[in-house]
This record gives sequence, structure tokens and C-alpha cells, in this order.
Amino acid sequence: MNDQAAGQGGSSLHRHQTVPWDCAVNPEFADVIEFIDHHYDEHLSLESVAEFACMSKYHFSRLFHHVVGVTFQDYLALLRVMKAEELMRQAPNRSVTRIALEVGFGSLRNMEKHFRSRVGLTPSEYRARQRL
Repeated sequence: MNDQAAGQGGSSLHRHQTVPWDCAVNPEFADVIEFIDHHYDEHLSLESVAEFACMSKYHFSRLFHHVVGVTFQDYLALLRVMKAEELMRQAPNRSVTRIALEVGFGSLRNMEKHFRSRVGLTPSEYRARQRL
């Protein structure tokens, strides 16, 4: 991954635009990633995605980390942050709380925690910078 500093120029998530994973290691995993990418805005748990993959949650967790390079929870949070960033650019008048709920974070506080850890700004700070 590129080590660009978060929050500098263009999209603050450039270094996170894609999570590297090798489908050659496990080609069936493409279906799992696609499932997550299409259902990120719902309540997704490790257990429910492992069930979709027909694996125990323990085996799925280890395999996901091996194939994708990050934990399931980190991937899901990163995907939600990326979608929130996209919505903030596309719908500048939509409330940050509404965006948090639309992308699957259970609360604004939860989104703020993940957003700040990945982008280096709160969602409100990020939006203010986008308006400049």
C-alpha cells in the first residue's frame, strides 16, 4: 500500500482505495468479497459472512486475513469509510449522521471513530475541507 499521508490533496483515502487480496490463493473468495461489497450497509457480522462462505467463523477469520491482508472487521470499516467519503462528496447537504447510518455504521460516534483513524479527520472536518 502507498504510504501517502491521509488528508492531503484529492481523496484522503487514496492509500486505501483497494485492499490488496490475491484471488489466486482462493478464487472462491471473490464471491465473499463481492457479498461484503454489496451488503456493507447492512448489519454484517463475522458469523453471518462466514456462514455465507460455508466456513466456521474461526477458519473464515484466518483465511480472510490471509487472503485479503486485513481482518474482516478492518475491511468492513474501511469499505464503510470509503462509501461515507463518497456520499459526503456526492451529497454535500446530507447530514453526516444520516450518511453514517446509510453506510452501515450503527451511529455517528462509531463512524467518527473509524473515519478519524483512517482519514485523520472527523467526518465534519473532512466535509469542511471538501467545501474549500
